[in-house]
Formats: sequence, C-alpha cells, structure tokens
Amino acid sequence: MDRVVIVGAGQAAIACATALRRGGWKGPITMIGREVHLPYERPPLSKKVLLGVVSGDQIALTSEDALAELDVTFQCATVAAIDRERRTVTLADGGEVRYDHLVLATGSAARALPASLPGAEGPGVHVIRTLDDALTVAQLLDQVRDVAVVGGGFIGVEVAAALALADRQVCLLEAVDHLLARVAPPRLGRWVRDYLTRLGVDVQTGTGLAQIEREGERILAVHDTAGVRHAADLVIVGIGGVAEVEYARDAGLEVDGAIVVDDELVTSDPRVFAIGDCALQRRADGSIHRYESVQTAQDQGRYVARRLLGTHRGPYAEVPWFWSDIGPIKIQMAGRIDQATDIVVRGDEASESFSLFGYCDGAFVGMAAINRTLDYMAARMFLNSGANLPASAAADESADLRALARAAR
Repeated sequence: MDRVVIVGAGQAAIACATALRRGGWKGPITMIGREVHLPYERPPLSKKVLLGVVSGDQIALTSEDALAELDVTFQCATVAAIDRERRTVTLADGGEVRYDHLVLATGSAARALPASLPGAEGPGVHVIRTLDDALTVAQLLDQVRDVAVVGGGFIGVEVAAALALADRQVCLLEAVDHLLARVAPPRLGRWVRDYLTRLGVDVQTGTGLAQIEREGERILAVHDTAGVRHAADLVIVGIGGVAEVEYARDAGLEVDGAIVVDDELVTSDPRVFAIGDCALQRRADGSIHRYESVQTAQDQGRYVARRLLGTHRGPYAEVPWFWSDIGPIKIQMAGRIDQATDIVVRGDEASESFSLFGYCDGAFVGMAAINRTLDYMAARMFLNSGANLPASAAADESADLRALARAAR
C-alpha cells in the first residue's frame, strides 16, 4: 500500500500513473499538476490547436471518469517544496501530500527572450508550450497578417508551416546556420528550410533577433542581427526549453541542467525518480542522455511504473524516436542521426519522400524519414536489436529493409 506521488501532469506523468495501476499497484497514486487541465497531448498545440482545427477537449489524454476508474487522484496545485526526510510534498496553499515513492515529471518551461532585448517586454510576444498558450495565440490570429517566428527547432518550423498554410506572411529567424540544429544533421535542416521556403516562409538562418519594433504596445516589425527589418504583428518564440528543476535542487537532489538520474531513472535519492523533459540520464557506461520528446516521456513513465512494480528487465536504454508534422510532411526519426558523421540517402532527396541513414565508423546510429514510414519502422527494428544495417542496403531502394531487419534479429 505504498503511496506514489507524481509531481507533474503531462504525458510522462499520466503514462506512469496508468501503467502503475494497470500493472497491479495497490497503493494510493496522486498526480499533482499546475495547469487546470487534465493531461493532454502537446504535439497538436503548434499546429491544429493553434489554427483552431481541434479543441482542448479533443487532445485530452484522460478524463475525470477515467482517473476515477483507475483510482488516481489528480490535484491542481503548485508545489512549494519537497521534504525528502519527512517524505512530503508541500503545496503553495500549505497543504502536504505524503509519499513513499516520488516521481518528478515536471517537464520544462519555454525559454523566454532576454528582458534586455529591445521591445521584448510587452504584448504580442508569445510562446507555445501549454494548451492555454496555443489557445491565446489562436484567438489573436484573425487580427494578424504578419508573424515572426523566432527559433528554428521543431516548434518553430511546425508553427511557421502551419501559419503559412493558413495564409499568413511568416518570417522565421534562426541564429545558427541550419534548422533543427540540436536534433538533426545539417542535410535535413537544409531540406526543411527549402521546404518551408516553398510554402512561402521567409527563412533566415545565421541571424538572430535584435529588436522588436513597437508603436506604443503594438508590434510593427522585428529587426534581425543582420540589420534587416521584417514586418510583424505577432512574435512567436520557440528557442527551446529549460528543465523545471527548482523543487529538486531545493530538495538537495543532484541537478546538472536537468535532474540527474541513473540507469534505472533513480535520482540521488533512491525513493525519488525523474522522467521526461526534466530528467538527464547518466548511464553506467558514462554516456549522457536527455531527450525532450513525447515518446521518451511516455517510455520513461512506463519504465518507472515497471521499476516500482518489480517487473522491469534491466536498465532504461530505449532507443529514442520522434516524429513531427510540418504542414503535410511527416518527419520520423530514430536513434541518434544528429551524431552521424556519414549520411546515406535512400530515395530522391529532391522529392518529398526519402530517408537519411546516419553512420559513425560504419555503424548505423540513426535515421530520419520524410514521408517514409516503412523505412522508419525497419530502422527502428535494426536499432532496437543492435544489428548493423549496411550502408549499401540502406541506399538500395530495391532492398527490403524490414526483411533484412527480421533476418538480423
């Protein structure tokens, strides 16, 4: 009858709570979230919710009835402190929640523009991190013609594509030389840039935001660091996230940009776990892993549930995978193609259907598929089994990669 408390109510949290109960956990499970909303899907925020195509109800991952059926308690509250000695979570209203096992699934907050940047403070500058963020911007779009998107990661390119397809004039500013620089090789970033350009987005790489020009509180334009002025009524900022580590740090847990966990996602306190965007895993082999994606959040939530239930098998070592919809284009990634030193192309790179396979010293390390789900599924089979996919087979479109993957297992 041990008590599990999960701080956070995103996709990692609901995955953990659901897997615990369905796996046979008998003790109380409490999930504490700051948002008034129950857990919901985040990928649609930068696309369908932003454009008003789907509502908040349509992206909900659970309901009050479903939580009641699982016997999971949801508390909408802000955490003030964690007392590891007393095993309590103190809430901002003074209430306390006791735990035997604590799971930190606090996620990350959107990185804001520097307050010193001219024009950054004031109306019209938005991030899209939460449902309320997306709904707020959606309500403004009828009054907006020109949008400046700051940041060329997945959030930035998804927003830019969605708004361009909704007949807005969009400019995208990325400070480094190619898009998706943190997660993808330059080759994919260049292709995405060309694709956005075909959609009508004015993509500027190698240049950052220098100033937001205002007339009173109204935004007129943005100026980039190259001195170019871009008309804008609205600025959307997508320059990454900052892991929510305040409670963990104040409680004396090890933090290194994110909450440090071991091979089994355990923090420096054996009764406390961290999962999802807020966690940084240091594995026994010395490697460091932190993946900010829905898939990792869900996988880690389920793993911690198995760990608590005693049904896990070995350390957490899932192969990372990810997907993104950029307009009608689906990009699917698996493994660590961002670390590849050699890239092999399968298909026609000039089209909207091809795959990139990444290698280091002849070893297959990851891939990215553009509208090629079968390639992606085969690549995951190779990566999960540890078998090597020869570069010659990856490049040969006549090769049946799934058959090769099954034979290699």
